[in-house]
Amino acid sequence: MNYLKIYCNLIRKAEKRGYNKKKAKEQGLYVEGHHTFPVSIFGKNKRIVYLTAREHYIAHALLERIFIERYGLNHLKTKKMNLAFCSMNSGNEFQPRYKSVLYEFAKIRLSVFKTGIKFSAERKTKISIALKGKKKPPKTKEHLEKFSKAMKGVKKSEDHKLKISKSHKEYWKNGGRNINGENNSFYNKNHSDESKELIRDSRCKYTYTFISPEGKMFETINAKQFCISHNLSERYVYKVANGKKNNYRGWKVTKKLRI
Repeated sequence: MNYLKIYCNLIRKAEKRGYNKKKAKEQGLYVEGHHTFPVSIFGKNKRIVYLTAREHYIAHALLERIFIERYGLNHLKTKKMNLAFCSMNSGNEFQPRYKSVLYEFAKIRLSVFKTGIKFSAERKTKISIALKGKKKPPKTKEHLEKFSKAMKGVKKSEDHKLKISKSHKEYWKNGGRNINGENNSFYNKNHSDESKELIRDSRCKYTYTFISPEGKMFETINAKQFCISHNLSERYVYKVANGKKNNYRGWKVTKKLRI
C-alpha cells in the first residue's frame, strides 16, 4: 500500500477545502492544526493544514507507516513519528478516535523503543528544573469521592505488604531521610503566634454558631477558645452541638462543616 500517496491526497483535500479555525467554527465543525511537514523532523514551518479530528488521527497513523517503510523501525525519525502517533491519545473531549489494533501496535513499538533507555544526568537535571515550582491543582471533592469509592474493599496481598515493609526498612536502614535533631530543617526554630493560629484554624473542621441566653449570635471555628473566654464547659457545649442536649445554661449551639 502506498501510504505516502494516501497521505498526500488527504493533505491536498484539506488544503482545497481551505478551512481555518474561525471558518470551521462558524459552520459548527471542530478542526485541528496539522503540520504537513512534522516539526520534529523538518523544524518549524508554516505548512499548516486544518483537519478534522478523525483526519488528524489518520494523518499521524500514515506518517508513522511512511517512516517505517522508508527508514526502518529503529531509525530516530521513525521513533519520533511513533511517539507523535501515540501522543494522539492525550485527553480531549473531541478525540474518542482510536482504532484498537492500530493503537496497540503503535504502543508495542513505543515500548520496544524505550526498553533499556536511561536518562542522562543532564536530562534529569533539565526535567528537575522544569518541574520545580509547579504544583498540581487541588483534587476536587468529586475526584476524592471517586477515589474513595474505588479503593473501598481493596485489600493488599500479603506479598504486597511484605514488599512495602521491606522497602521501608531498607530505606531507613541505609540512611533515608534522617530528619531528627539537627538534621531537621526546623531545628531550633519556633512558629510565630500568627502561624500557630493559622495551623490551628486549618485543623478545625466545623463552624460553630453560638446563641446566648440574651439572643446574641456568635460564630467561630474555635469552640474550645470560645468556651474558655465565656466560662462555658466544653464538654456540655459539644453535647448541645451534637444534638444530645437542647441547651446549656441557656446557650444554644449548632455546627456545620467548613467548605
